[in-house]
Amino acid sequence: MRRILTVLLAVVTACVAQPPERSPLPDVDDALPVPLGCQLAVGESQGVRVESVLPDAPATDVLEEGDLIVAIDADQVGSRPELMDLMTTRAPGETIDVTFSRDELTETVSITLAPNPNDETRPMMGVIIETAFATISPDEADSVVIPSDTARLIDIADEIYLFDPLANTWQTLGIMPPDVARWVSTSTGLYSVRELDNGTVEIVDLLTDQGITDDGFQGWQLRRLIGTVGHTLVAVVVEEVPDRPGFINVAIAGFDPIAARTVWMSPVSSTFGVPVAAIGSLDDTAFLMIGADAETGQQSGLRVFDNMGRPRNEETAVATGEPVGWFDLQSMTFKTADDTVTVANLIDGATTTYALPQDLIGANLAAVGDGQHILAISGRDLLVHDLADVGDTYAIATNCAVGPIGSPGWGR
Repeated sequence: MRRILTVLLAVVTACVAQPPERSPLPDVDDALPVPLGCQLAVGESQGVRVESVLPDAPATDVLEEGDLIVAIDADQVGSRPELMDLMTTRAPGETIDVTFSRDELTETVSITLAPNPNDETRPMMGVIIETAFATISPDEADSVVIPSDTARLIDIADEIYLFDPLANTWQTLGIMPPDVARWVSTSTGLYSVRELDNGTVEIVDLLTDQGITDDGFQGWQLRRLIGTVGHTLVAVVVEEVPDRPGFINVAIAGFDPIAARTVWMSPVSSTFGVPVAAIGSLDDTAFLMIGADAETGQQSGLRVFDNMGRPRNEETAVATGEPVGWFDLQSMTFKTADDTVTVANLIDGATTTYALPQDLIGANLAAVGDGQHILAISGRDLLVHDLADVGDTYAIATNCAVGPIGSPGWGR
């Protein structure tokens, strides 16, 4: 059973039976305090941090956990990939000069490289390393995030922040979403649903805390927002089946929150399952909809639609695993096993499978959308991983209560 689909299904099912309770947004001063020790990575990489030193290795008793390597033989290194590239030009038995900082002091030591036990032709220093960044606490996140294809919203400790995982920039929006309602984001807006005093459900703009008057969804009843495609909200709507009490028809609707009108409606077959998520493409031309079985919560349907709610013909190509997000303009990333993800091209059906490092196994994943990286929520850390380099993983948020992540492309 896929856990994320189970959770989403439970929320959607509850919403069909009874709309969520109204939960007004608090003032910023009433927001929950950020977790003690939560740190956000900012700015350019500053070097390579030593995470641990292997026993009986060349670096043993020379380097220590926390050391910041900044140069190899006078060649500056600003990231783990840069250091690894330099090491490919060295050989076992060669002595290198390693410049590092410790306790605000910089020094250079000589280390004679040993053969790598997994490949004796490759050199080994004997350290586990990670790209290092300057860090701030969430309440210091006051920089302006430049609009980009990779910027998006994220929930940290029940407060919404804007961030770009590749530029390492963060900005607080001072918004706490309703506890019982899932929020969705377009490139310029943040939306959820809430129940009014008369029992009807309305869409609310969380940036302004203002309700949006809808046009009636062509006679259907709004139940939940499940995603976006471009500026259009994708909503689950229902209607009672005539002469069959207790039975309902389910459809998805495209709603323009700016014009406050329904732009398309698409019925959902009973074999597809309950719609639980709609993942908009990076160029706003299509979205992938996920269906889940109403009883088991297992993924029961995957279907690609264009941005007017018309089904496309990629059912076979996308039946690959649990969707993670759009990898690039034509490809979707799927979690295919505990330790692998597969990128499937939805046009020609070609697939590429990538191994995941140990610290990403079991993590909640999201695609960055740049055709190279994925995000992972592992425990209380938010990680960025380069699929082309299984060892290139670094944390951009540590010891934080990381919640849902919005769609990429904020402000583009």
